[in-house]
Amino acid sequence: MENSPKVTSALLKRLTNCIEEAVEHQDWDALKQLDMTMGNILRSDPNCLSEPALRYDIEKLKFSHRQAFCALKKAACELENKLENMQSEQERAQAYHLAMTMEY
Repeated sequence: MENSPKVTSALLKRLTNCIEEAVEHQDWDALKQLDMTMGNILRSDPNCLSEPALRYDIEKLKFSHRQAFCALKKAACELENKLENMQSEQERAQAYHLAMTMEY
């Protein structure tokens, strides 16, 4: 017997809200967990995707998921830029230190 939760409007709304909160707080670990949970729920009942009663909530969940993906991608790019800037600053500091300690 399968122990997967029944896909309901309330479940989809709760998942959407949790995703939005994780993005708002930039809690990427929670977002990863929610993404896996969402995938498991939707794989457990693929027919829910075509249920008219759930269509609005599924569209809202899709939209929130896309927004979360964009926010995560933006945060990753910002972090990458920060790291590159820090590396450049470190290289400049090392070059300055080397130049200052050179014997003439």
